[in-house]
Amino acid sequence: DSDFTCYSLQKYFKLLSDNNPNVVETLFVNKENIIYSNRAAEEILRYKHIFLSKRAYYKFFGYADSQFRKLINKKPIGRRKEIVDTHGIDTKYAAHLIRLLLFGIELLDTGNIKFPSDWSKYLIQIKKGEWPLSHIIDKATYLVEQLENAFNHTKLPELPDLEAINKFQIKLIEGHWSNNN
Repeated sequence: DSDFTCYSLQKYFKLLSDNNPNVVETLFVNKENIIYSNRAAEEILRYKHIFLSKRAYYKFFGYADSQFRKLINKKPIGRRKEIVDTHGIDTKYAAHLIRLLLFGIELLDTGNIKFPSDWSKYLIQIKKGEWPLSHIIDKATYLVEQLENAFNHTKLPELPDLEAINKFQIKLIEGHWSNNN
């Protein structure tokens, strides 16, 4: 399944500065997987560090926690019920839970998220239902501890550099309009 969402530059920068997991991950996609890029996109990638901060901990943990709650509490219907009936677990929520924790740890530890991930095969195994719920819960519990440790030792700043982000956004907008007139 593929999702497509288009944001204004202002909304995209807001989501990046909030360290929204789905949006922050776009900063780390490897070049061979980028379908289209322009000068502005290349500059955003070059300056991605100004968006990153300890907010990543709260956002990645919060999103992972919501996936955990859905995994444990949500009663599946339709296609999802078929998946649970087949595998004994909602594999989508399980894979997202583990992915978010792993990527959050990596981002806090290194300031980077590697794509393709070293965990790709493991995450695919989870999506295929090859790991039971008990394993997912144990792994998630362990990863939450690792995420907290990464947060306590990260070199990322407390907050993103909002002044630099605002100046950068203005520069990109002015550059766009000056090139189109």
